Amino acid sequence: MTTAFITHDIFLKHEMGKSHPECPERLRNLCDILKKSNLEKKITWINNPPKATFEQISLAHSPEYLKNLAKISPSEGYSMIDGDTIMNEYSLTAAYYSAGACIHAVDLIIENKINNAFCATRPPGHHATRNRAMGFCFFNNVAIAGLHAINKFGLNKIVIIDFDVHHGNGTEDIIANNANFLMLSTFEHPLYPYSGDNPLGTNMENIPIPSYGNGRDLVKAVEKWDSAIDKFQPQLILVSAGFDAHKDDNLSTTQWTDKDYDWLTQHIIEYSKKFCQNRLLVILEGGYNLNVLARNAINFIDKLLDIN
Repeated sequence: MTTAFITHDIFLKHEMGKSHPECPERLRNLCDILKKSNLEKKITWINNPPKATFEQISLAHSPEYLKNLAKISPSEGYSMIDGDTIMNEYSLTAAYYSAGACIHAVDLIIENKINNAFCATRPPGHHATRNRAMGFCFFNNVAIAGLHAINKFGLNKIVIIDFDVHHGNGTEDIIANNANFLMLSTFEHPLYPYSGDNPLGTNMENIPIPSYGNGRDLVKAVEKWDSAIDKFQPQLILVSAGFDAHKDDNLSTTQWTDKDYDWLTQHIIEYSKKFCQNRLLVILEGGYNLNVLARNAINFIDKLLDIN
């Protein structure tokens, strides 16, 4: 088996304006650098994942919300959801394919067709609540993937790890107090969306990191994850991977370095080895310095290949 890298050309057509940080160049740069690396021939590159169905998205979002999103999706120009979240004519289709890529990755992993996967998708998803688009996000990809694993394969022990610098409030909204999930997260606080310090459910291990927190704060946070995941014993690990806590990313003050991301990546890999036969799906969330994002995402992919 191998590591799958899953993406789609439609992700490059979704855009929210020329100055928006969540831009197509994030993926274009990552894919271009990956193609030039020595990893391209080692991974299984999937460019045409299936589109998620309405029913699959409805595992995490209300049908009313999905219908309303379709109504406001523009045929040209832009529709503004909020000050940060904007739709163009391709956004809704891209969101369906983004969720579909993550669902497809779960199928391939559980059916033992691949060992693990990195989904280079956009729009991202972890701020999307059951009934609301926000924070650049429309559909909550990681929650949909986890609920799909439960619905189709009967899994009942899924860990979601979220290390984006912004709290994954949408994921928490959807899975809070669902005993099939344990969510482990770290994020800068206070910072958008100004939540997470008071968990919504007992299945949350939320570790806020103060402004200008560094690698030492990361290690302290993950030490608290260790005991929680050991008790939970997951069958599958899903990762919301945000690379925006880096000191060179200007959307936060957190001071992580490449070395810190490498340590965290290896720690998550060790979780997958110990608990769930390497069943690990990584889903791209934030990261707005193009070179930081590409370097650390490619390092994660390299580490995924090491366990095949």
